[in-house]
Amino acid sequence: MQILENINVKVEKEEVLRLLGHSKSVPLLSEIERILRIEIREGYRLVEPKAMYTKLGVKEIDSSSIILDNDFILHVNGTTRPWRNSEHVIIALCTIGSALERRVAELFNEGNLVSAVVLDSVGSVAVESVDDLVYHFIYQREEELGFSVSSRLEPGCGEWSLGDQEVIKKILQPAKIGIKLNEYCMMIPEKSISFCVATGKELDSEMIASPCQICGMNNCKYRSVE
Repeated sequence: MQILENINVKVEKEEVLRLLGHSKSVPLLSEIERILRIEIREGYRLVEPKAMYTKLGVKEIDSSSIILDNDFILHVNGTTRPWRNSEHVIIALCTIGSALERRVAELFNEGNLVSAVVLDSVGSVAVESVDDLVYHFIYQREEELGFSVSSRLEPGCGEWSLGDQEVIKKILQPAKIGIKLNEYCMMIPEKSISFCVATGKELDSEMIASPCQICGMNNCKYRSVE
């Protein structure tokens, strides 16, 4: 297991606006522009990015699950086909900590609803930035070892059971970076992401494609392909 800290988060204004549903064709109000600058700056101050990951060998893949070293089982259900020829699965957790979420709650309680919504979107962009940086770090490390690396998939994506967060908890011990699960297998802090990638010398080309081509959540606002 490896823990990553000192991660250089990047929050792009355009990405925050996209999450807020702002159309590029509509001029941005000066007041919103001002709040956006303030909350992006606040976001950088509040984020506490951390990540962890581990690599496990694949023992068997059947019609509904992937059996890993130490007999850990990922219940990916109808999404097993793209994992064919996987030699390893790398499981990762990323978070920006809880400080930003606490500040969002304070803003809501104070009645500063616009600032709260903007800062919440800043947090979402920040944790996606951590997720991207960790993925590319893993990608480079595996490529140096001669392995292809798949796109990312997350528990709860498509037919993959969200309950597998409990399996990931057993494997990674997320409390080491300040993450815990609630009774519904949702991560706390909320601005946290778990993902898995497959590695292998002969990965299925479908697995190397965008995860949006595998996931069945067609109405997801993060969806990148049609």
